[in-house]
Amino acid sequence: MQCECCAAMWRSASLTVPSVVVVAIYRRSGGAFNVFIHIVARILDALGVYGRHRIVIVGDYNVDFLVESSELSKLKDLMQSYGFRPTIDQPTKNEICMDSIFVCTRTVQCRSEVIQNGILDHSAQQVCLDIGDSDIQLGVPCSLDK
Repeated sequence: MQCECCAAMWRSASLTVPSVVVVAIYRRSGGAFNVFIHIVARILDALGVYGRHRIVIVGDYNVDFLVESSELSKLKDLMQSYGFRPTIDQPTKNEICMDSIFVCTRTVQCRSEVIQNGILDHSAQQVCLDIGDSDIQLGVPCSLDK
């Protein structure tokens, strides 16, 4: 398995407040990067139906966001081509930033941070969006493997 993915949607009680779709992606360490990028592109294509909603993509990408590399460039370029930007720019595991939160560039009033939890080998990340009142509707977990 190259990566795992699951999603959840928070629906707003108000028709004027867009819902929030949260997608979590995990890339297996040492997994084929080109296969991973292809799967992420398929996920981004599928998210196109949620165009009016705020979309947040969180994940352990097993790419260091603090060191320029061809893998980082490919991932950031792909995400940017779909209108997403990374929000985490500090270490999440030792001195490496392996995890990030991507938000749609249309999303306003977004704040994210790394939280040292002392429990896991990765630090937690948090993103705050102003979404108003909402109800939670869980998405269906899925596993994508080429």
